[in-house]
Amino acid sequence: MGDGGGVGGDRLPSAETLSDARGRIVDWWEVAYATTEWQERFRLEAVAALPGLSDSPTLDDIYQAMRHQRARLKSDQQLAEWSLGE
Repeated sequence: MGDGGGVGGDRLPSAETLSDARGRIVDWWEVAYATTEWQERFRLEAVAALPGLSDSPTLDDIYQAMRHQRARLKSDQQLAEWSLGE
């Protein structure tokens, strides 16, 4: 159990940090999931976990839904953010 003081735990990446990492995140998903036998499971789990996705989301759709979920968690649960500069 973390104390919320490190990366993870009770903290979220800032919107800017997430935006800065967009290319790396989507590239990783492409290599690790979208072009492998894990593609269907990755998309099914994204649809189940993230709000507003269609049954066949693109990687960009999944990224945008993740950004929306991050903002919702920050607002609803008043979670602190972390940035790469910290």
